[in-house]
Amino acid sequence: MRLFPRGTTPRTRRASALVVIPLVSVAAVAGFASSSSAATGSSLASPPSTANQPVTVSGAFGAPPKVTFPKGEAPGSNLYTKTVIKGAGPKLTTADSLVGNFALYDWRGKTARLIGSTFSSAGPTLFSGYLLPGLSKALIGQRAGSRVLAVIPPKYGFGSAGNPPIGVKGTDTLVFVVDMLSAISNKASAAGQPVSDGGGRLPAVTEPAGQAATIKIPAHAAPPKTLTIKTLVQGRGAKLVKGDYVVVQYTGVIWRTGKVFDSSWSRGQPFAFSIGEGQVIKGWDDGLLGRKVGSRVLLVIPPSDGYGSTGNPQAGIKGTDTLVFAVDVLGAYAPARGLPAQPALAGAVRCPPNTPAMVRTARSAPTRPTMIAPVAMALAQPGVRPGRTIPGTSSAPAPNSTAAAANTSAHQPWVCQALAYMSSCC
Repeated sequence: MRLFPRGTTPRTRRASALVVIPLVSVAAVAGFASSSSAATGSSLASPPSTANQPVTVSGAFGAPPKVTFPKGEAPGSNLYTKTVIKGAGPKLTTADSLVGNFALYDWRGKTARLIGSTFSSAGPTLFSGYLLPGLSKALIGQRAGSRVLAVIPPKYGFGSAGNPPIGVKGTDTLVFVVDMLSAISNKASAAGQPVSDGGGRLPAVTEPAGQAATIKIPAHAAPPKTLTIKTLVQGRGAKLVKGDYVVVQYTGVIWRTGKVFDSSWSRGQPFAFSIGEGQVIKGWDDGLLGRKVGSRVLLVIPPSDGYGSTGNPQAGIKGTDTLVFAVDVLGAYAPARGLPAQPALAGAVRCPPNTPAMVRTARSAPTRPTMIAPVAMALAQPGVRPGRTIPGTSSAPAPNSTAAAANTSAHQPWVCQALAYMSSCC
């Protein structure tokens, strides 16, 4: 989910032109080992484009790739994909989201330039929702732990409109190198040991596996005046530490009304954020740090740790409202190179024993919120506006944060422009 900064209202935002084919949702948090390079090539059109095949990729999984383009050659017109390193994890399906790193190049005429790479930034990205047709073709069916090359001509990418914000013309070919860290089911939920359902003077929580939680506010009880945290399901994974890229499912309720105001479940895909970096409201950062992957955590958040005295009118939240969340921690990745923060997934749907928490306002917030970390990633074709909501709202917007506009530990604007729905917030 996405928690908005205080004093801002969620709006629908969409990155300039991006896709069509529903992609994925990621479920867990364990990394998958990669086997040595067993490359397989394929082409959507037949015969394959000889001009695109000479693009080569080298380097170890998890490390920045070295991409070599054929000298003096222009790209061909066919889609070309290649499994550069074959992984051993679960196959990515259209019912999943993907946690991964990627490098993106713009191949124009006889020259190519690097648009950007998450390999050199703070960590991975959550691919969920809809991807460009060519990227979807390249990734669906591939195993976690794989490195995939996709050479995507305009008709399988941004089309004739191109993507001006990142300098891509309608005649340019895109070249992606994607390291697939984990495939997470869009219906993944906590899978640790149940230890409580809440109750008493705290809300009672019931949450069948793979479904949104039902949160019942105790009758005639006043909410706690301070942040209250209770573990409902104890996970077996690593503890969350500051900087981890965390993937969760959640449901949020207003104590005063007992009504749900936001839920990742209603969007059909997980939410991801970097914990302890001010990308979500303070109650989330403080309440989830130290919790284990695979856990379900009940957070009762007073206004001072939520939206403050301003509240969030569009979401029906008053400045005096206490918020209640049931958060399932599906996975966590260390910021270094997107490596899993724990050796095995605890609570992931397909592992053995990926909108939002509201983005908080910085202490000295600028007047215009700045997106510092895209939560749900997507590549959409021109004119396509996949529905997407942000925690705390029923509209379909973007992850805003007024904290540190120039925060270099977060994703750079080009990532938002290339993959997110919302470009106006980048």
